[in-house]
Amino acid sequence: TPPPPREDDLETAAPAIAEKALDLFNVILNAVRSSTRAGGHHVQNLQLMGSWLLMTGLQQLMVMLSSPCTASASQQQDKKDDKGRSPTKKETPRINLTKVQQGFGVVCVALASQGVTLMTGLLEDVKVEGWTPGRSPEPAHLDPLATYTATERLARLFSALPLNQLLFYLATISYRKACSLKRSHRALGEGDTFSISDSTTYYEDDFSEGSLGEEDDDSVIIGPWFEEPCSTPGEGGAPDDSATGTGVVTQHQQHTNSSSSPDDSQAKPLHRHNSNVTSIVPEKGEPHGFISLASHIFLLMNSYLVESECAYVQQYVRGGLAETHMVVLAAIIRDLDRETQRSDSGTLTSYLGPVLGSLYDEFSYALYRYSHNVIASGLLSETLQNTLLAQLGVSPWVPDSDWPLQVLPRTLTILAQILLLRQRRDKDELKCDSDTACVLIWQRVISTLTKSINNPPAPDVETEDLNVEHGQLLLFLFHSLQLMQKKSVLLSVASAVVSVAPCINKPMKDIQLLYLSRLLLIFDYLMKNLYEAPQLLIEQVQWNLFKAISWQYDPGNAMKDSSTSQGKMFHVWRVLEDNYRKNFTQDDQALQPR
Repeated sequence: TPPPPREDDLETAAPAIAEKALDLFNVILNAVRSSTRAGGHHVQNLQLMGSWLLMTGLQQLMVMLSSPCTASASQQQDKKDDKGRSPTKKETPRINLTKVQQGFGVVCVALASQGVTLMTGLLEDVKVEGWTPGRSPEPAHLDPLATYTATERLARLFSALPLNQLLFYLATISYRKACSLKRSHRALGEGDTFSISDSTTYYEDDFSEGSLGEEDDDSVIIGPWFEEPCSTPGEGGAPDDSATGTGVVTQHQQHTNSSSSPDDSQAKPLHRHNSNVTSIVPEKGEPHGFISLASHIFLLMNSYLVESECAYVQQYVRGGLAETHMVVLAAIIRDLDRETQRSDSGTLTSYLGPVLGSLYDEFSYALYRYSHNVIASGLLSETLQNTLLAQLGVSPWVPDSDWPLQVLPRTLTILAQILLLRQRRDKDELKCDSDTACVLIWQRVISTLTKSINNPPAPDVETEDLNVEHGQLLLFLFHSLQLMQKKSVLLSVASAVVSVAPCINKPMKDIQLLYLSRLLLIFDYLMKNLYEAPQLLIEQVQWNLFKAISWQYDPGNAMKDSSTSQGKMFHVWRVLEDNYRKNFTQDDQALQPR
């Protein structure tokens, strides 16, 4: 008898087999599509059969990878657990993202990419067909010759597995796997610098999920961008450079449109990390295919699920979102914020290198569109919104805790959108809950600054500064308050200034001077702009939080001015900037103005 195949042989054969199978399916699909005898419904039925097979198979693979027990041990445990249990109650399999990530390889990427591409065709067909509420569609059968509506085909997928949740998990695992592989390339010397990101350290083995089968006057200040669907970057222009020392870079990246015709993309491989088209199965050990898959999934979920006008799809998506998704989404947002912060230009391309960085920029854009539109569309309940803010560390309703001074742009975008949409809703309902939340944020920021001035941290303790985007949003929220609430905030700031005044009578540390300057700067602004918000502030917030993230900057067009060094708008106090640079040393880098 021949010897059993070695593990290395199996790892080599698996990608080849998967690629041949996917190529064969695409050949058949294209032959049916180009046939003059076959109808359009035959192509859609084949797409349904292929996507159903791939996605249900990936679902079962996740369950298997999450199970640490052998079959015999599991059977013995099931027998023990079945004693005294109702016959109708069965133990549900659990999904552990950390364990699934370990077994999620390039073959899984190829299969998932093909499944997502096939589903794009089905969802595009639903988008064209639409669906009239009144009755639930009957799931279609896996018959290549039968005639079904687009909604009936989609109902087959929805009834077979929780598609929304599965897509979310696939995108999350792909992103985490890409970050893990990115770190492993640190020794290759490609000019890229990598960090240990939250995406691979945040989730521990105890994080698991149950069965996949379960599941006006203010218009100038608020602006329409909080509640309208997020558009592509090319639909709006960047603010012009002002004469007051502010400016932005105006070159943006052309991203792939997720709504492209499915007929043109069925046999198109998703993974590219050079100018040449690669095979369907990405290269082993490279993060490019994983991050491309994550981008593809988020673009699909945004364009065909979140933005769908079909009532059946909207109802399905709303019912499939859970707190677990908010935990994972918040971790990815925080991780991307930290990655971008390490870049001098404000983009991931300059930090990760041109090839991998462009793929990460595409993922960042896809995630931004998804998170923006899932909030603007009202699909997130108030409970899920609160969970998302709490996981981001910016929940206004967490009592007796300091407010973080450094809050990065993507987190600020989520906070601003939720608060201001609630403010609009509260005004319609004659409530003031959102205004109270804004006042609470101000009180906690003032309290944090006051504590840091009166009781400075030890030299070996890492400190954080109030970044400019955070300060701008605080002032933006201040101008959205009623006059009496504005005066209350102003009095709180004035009281804080009085309480820290004795500190100037004794030697002060550098960090105390920094925090005191921030407090006095806020007080000075509130005294001068109590009633009206400067138009420049609104433009700065709109650019820094809602446009700059979705634009790709061209470093060659960047001005040398510090106000545009990171693609963000802010007012430059020239005397202070020049004096800082004159006395700057490498040891002072931690206190660099942001």
